[in-house]
Amino acid sequence: MLVKDTSTLSIRDSLTAAGCGGVPCVLCGVPDYDETSYGPTVSYARPVVPLSFELMVAAVENSGANDDELSTPAQVRHQIDLFIGFRGIAAAQKFVEQTETSVLDAEQAAWLTFCRQAVAAMLTAERAAAGAR
Repeated sequence: MLVKDTSTLSIRDSLTAAGCGGVPCVLCGVPDYDETSYGPTVSYARPVVPLSFELMVAAVENSGANDDELSTPAQVRHQIDLFIGFRGIAAAQKFVEQTETSVLDAEQAAWLTFCRQAVAAMLTAERAAAGAR
């Protein structure tokens, strides 16, 4: 609880009073966390930094998402934003360096190829959408 003047406000009420609130998921519009299970809505700030192709691939590869959760360009972008927002660019760079120096088995190589294709398709779709505007 936060105290404002003489009344007590919940975290959610204080954020609402300040003009802040949870940011809904870019895919479905529902907050990223269920308030009844986890408390007040928590979200991430979409990173506005240039990312190399390899950093985006590393973010997708290590996001924990499966191929069903990466079936559209919007879902791929969402996973990149979540990874960078929560774990940071340094974590993505660490995964890039580990991938460059490690020996991958067939399953890991197939997943890396899938992630590369998903990021390439996302970038192509985003360029097409930007060109259509």
